[in-house]
Amino acid sequence: MNLYALHNDPHSLIGNDKRILIPDIAWNEFEQDRRDGVADTSKYLPGILNSPKTAFKFAERIIKGKWPEAESIIAQDAEASHNYAEYILNGRFKQGEPAIITDPHWSSWYASGILRQRWPEAEPNILKDPRVAVRYACDTIKDRWPEAEPYIAKDAVQAFNYYTRVYKPVMGPGRWYEAEPALKADHEMWLRYTYRIDDK
Repeated sequence: MNLYALHNDPHSLIGNDKRILIPDIAWNEFEQDRRDGVADTSKYLPGILNSPKTAFKFAERIIKGKWPEAESIIAQDAEASHNYAEYILNGRFKQGEPAIITDPHWSSWYASGILRQRWPEAEPNILKDPRVAVRYACDTIKDRWPEAEPYIAKDAVQAFNYYTRVYKPVMGPGRWYEAEPALKADHEMWLRYTYRIDDK
């Protein structure tokens, strides 16, 4: 929210002269100037470049393509890096991979959507998030993921999802004993699981 815009005399406020260095304010004022037909909006670029997400947004919506000058900024954030790879480069963004690999969610999407294969360097982070680990096993590995099973087995909902989408299709009808303590602790998941054990 641009609090400067709510003040009767924003120019009297301390920091008003630096407000356009705040990424969201810079973006909003840049957009307003564009709508008003202002030709030179370059004064907003330093603020836009103060955030990986606004830098990506500028590349996507304004430049509509690669923005090499901003890539080192975009590369600082997992989400912005993933989105730059997917929507701008339509392929790998190696400079952003160190940020992406730290976030299980974005590294899983990056592996399945950009790399289209397993990403072994990211797997130690991915496997610790049961929800993401199930998605990674389904979308990327397309098979059981034994290294992640101890983590998945502790989350009743994700254990059930993994059992029905991965474990049972690979192993056939039968029980997943390691997940049963968590499943028993969740009445609904336990009922759904026991119903599916011998369901062909």
